[in-house]
Amino acid sequence: YSTRSMNHFMRGVLLDMNGRYAEAILEYQDAALFEPDVPVFYLSMAEYYTYLDKFDNALAKYEKYLQLKPDDYKISHLLLTKFYLPKGDYKKAEELAVNMQKRFGERTSLKLFLTDLYFRNNKIQKAVQNISGYLSSKGVSPNIHNFIVKSFISNRQTDLGIAVYKRFADKFTDNDKLFYGLGLLYIAKNDTANSISNFEKCMELSGNARYAANKLSSIYLSLNKLEKGKALFDYVGLKEKTDIADAYFYAEKDEEAENLNIRINDEYNDIALVYFRLGELKYHSDKYREAVRYFTKSAEIDTTVSETYFRIALAYYKLEEYTGALSNI
Repeated sequence: YSTRSMNHFMRGVLLDMNGRYAEAILEYQDAALFEPDVPVFYLSMAEYYTYLDKFDNALAKYEKYLQLKPDDYKISHLLLTKFYLPKGDYKKAEELAVNMQKRFGERTSLKLFLTDLYFRNNKIQKAVQNISGYLSSKGVSPNIHNFIVKSFISNRQTDLGIAVYKRFADKFTDNDKLFYGLGLLYIAKNDTANSISNFEKCMELSGNARYAANKLSSIYLSLNKLEKGKALFDYVGLKEKTDIADAYFYAEKDEEAENLNIRINDEYNDIALVYFRLGELKYHSDKYREAVRYFTKSAEIDTTVSETYFRIALAYYKLEEYTGALSNI
């Protein structure tokens, strides 16, 4: 590096350390005038143009930086996700993603990004070809299918998605994730019957996989089929367990709601919402002392919920213990 360019660069560093970003950019520009092939000068300009919300200027400098240093995956990814995609420049985003794939290899995130970009650029056949490897493999994560299905739906290709998933499901009949994907696609079509049948098929093939059970329980609760939702209780996650228990609570089936909350607590231990619900159930049963105990336990776990202290106060009021009521108010 030349002395003149480094003098400007270091002055820029000192200025940006003091929050004087506009002045720092001028110094970085002067540094680049003396040595136009130094990548860090353009990277510094880009970063501080971003701080100043001058995104078009930042974009131009990031692009120049990548011309000089194309092997920087982090900045390539930044350009793709924070500039091209938000601006709706899908053509440039596709070009960059293709070049990144050539340079850095077929990373899953890049491949999925490309699938969505092919859809957006109306290259439907390429999009489908790009995901065929995932659809033919049984070991693919359900999260990848979540992304693929979302790409079909967000690009108004839900019917195509169903056709593609069916084609692969007919060929790979033991791949539970294909039926999971079909269940998601049918949700987007508001076809509840087909959603249920495909999620049930996924559970059958997978041995009651949680990702399918979660979706299935949500559907059953939305249809007010509480018993069917409860039948999946052992297979679903914590959120879905509490949703099932809450459904019984709001249906005023207090005994079953209490049993389900106790089961949740036995499995997970010390969940503030579970103790809160148990407190509500005891309060509704006029068991105010027990309500105080559960609400207090909930407040010990999560001290930030003002509603919990209000409920403690109400329970103390019912017990005519006004000091406890006032201290919690």
